[in-house]
Amino acid sequence: MTKWRSFNRFLENDNVVTHRFVPSVVPVQYARLLNVEMNSPILLVENFITKRTGQRLAYIKIYHNPEKGNVEITS
Repeated sequence: MTKWRSFNRFLENDNVVTHRFVPSVVPVQYARLLNVEMNSPILLVENFITKRTGQRLAYIKIYHNPEKGNVEITS
């Protein structure tokens, strides 16, 4: 979470953030980390941060275990 401070600079200067929510199954390499069984359903959240010109600044991929809570976005 300490990296979020550097992440916040991408949200300045009138940049655009797009969130894509993709139902998926847990990848093998993350099953233990997320404490879920293989082939369990998860939510993949892809975040794209771009300038208004279309230049991509950042891509962040987050795996969310739906059994651990909800995803809420406020903007």
